[in-house]
Amino acid sequence: MRTVAIDALSVDPTPAEEFPAHAILCGAHVVIGENLRNLDVLAEAQERGRPIEVSMFPIRLAAADGAPVRAVARIGED
Repeated sequence: MRTVAIDALSVDPTPAEEFPAHAILCGAHVVIGENLRNLDVLAEAQERGRPIEVSMFPIRLAAADGAPVRAVARIGED
C-alpha cells in the first residue's frame, strides 16, 4: 500500500473549499498521514538506503472518512 506522510495539517492548502491533492491521492488508493512529526529522521534514513517500515493504527470511528492514528516507524539496519 502506498502512503504519503506530511508534517503539516493537510496535503492541500488550508483553509480550503476544494481538496485536489486529497482527490488525486485517494483516487489512487493512497493512504494520507497528516500532521506527523520527526519525518526528517525517516527521510535521512531513506537517503542512506536504510529500510523503513511504518505502521499507522487508527481509532475506529463510525461513518468517518479519516481518524487519528498512532503512527510508529521502524528503521532497519544498514
